Amino acid sequence: MKKYLKKGKYANFSVKGFIFGIFMEIVKNNIIWNPGETIYEIDSNPDGIFIIISGLVNIYARDGLLLNSIGEKELLGETSTILNKKRSVTAKAGPTGASAVYINKKSLETALKKNTSLKAILEKTQLRLIDSNNQSEELSNLLSNVVKKIDEGKSAMNDIKDLVTIAKKKIASLVNSNLD
Repeated sequence: MKKYLKKGKYANFSVKGFIFGIFMEIVKNNIIWNPGETIYEIDSNPDGIFIIISGLVNIYARDGLLLNSIGEKELLGETSTILNKKRSVTAKAGPTGASAVYINKKSLETALKKNTSLKAILEKTQLRLIDSNNQSEELSNLLSNVVKKIDEGKSAMNDIKDLVTIAKKKIASLVNSNLD
């Protein structure tokens, strides 16, 4: 079997290439986004997925934290579409814009019904991605709170320094007045 795979027609087989090939068969249209253009917002309903052809797409958490940037031949919006859940992130075209092939939800569902093994793999992968996004968002919130506390601490430290300076001046004036 190993010899056949190495020398046969599947020698260059890759899961990413296979999935890309399946999706390219059900392509519906091409989309071009300008730099910084919003592709979809967090909490919006999924209507399909995108295969990035060129450029970068930035993925943001609810609080605006940049989670990831995806590029050529990568899927966008597949998690919410496959799991039929609201979008969990915001996607925006990168600094040079981006283009993609769009596959509507119905076409994707039809393709996945034909290959239940692929559907199961994709669903499991998407659940892991959701968990990772949730963990990233929790860490982002924690770091925001730490920064807030540090900023509050700086303000408190400045207030304390001001009070100490005033106290020093009063002590100095008391000492000087006692010397007179």
